[in-house]
Amino acid sequence: MHRQFETAKQQYRDRLYSYAWYSLRSKADAEDVVQEAFLKLWEHMKSVDPSQTGAWLMRVTQNLIVDHVRRRKARQNWTDADADCEAIAQEDTQDTEHQGTLKRIVEHSIAQLQDPY
Repeated sequence: MHRQFETAKQQYRDRLYSYAWYSLRSKADAEDVVQEAFLKLWEHMKSVDPSQTGAWLMRVTQNLIVDHVRRRKARQNWTDADADCEAIAQEDTQDTEHQGTLKRIVEHSIAQLQDPY
C-alpha cells in the first residue's frame, strides 16, 4: 500500500497542484489542498480502485477547492461585517460629538435669552 501511495503521489502531484493553484491563485492554499487530497487518498487507499486513482484524486481536489473557497467567502463576510460594525461605531462617535457640540450651542443660546423667555 505504501508503494502504491508513493507512486500515485509522484504521478499526480504536479497535476493536482497546477489545478489547485489555477483555481485558488495562491501557492500556500494550493499546497494545502493537494496535501489534504493526498491525506484523503492515504485514508481511503484500500477502497480506491488503482485504475481510478487519478480521477478520484481530481474529484477530491475539486471538492477541497470548493470547500476552501466557501470558507474564504465566509471569512470575508465576517471581515466585512466587522468592518461595517467599526464604521457604524465611528459614525456613532461622530454623532455623539456632533450632538455634544449642538447641545453646547443650544445651551449657550438659551443662556443669552432675555428673562421672560
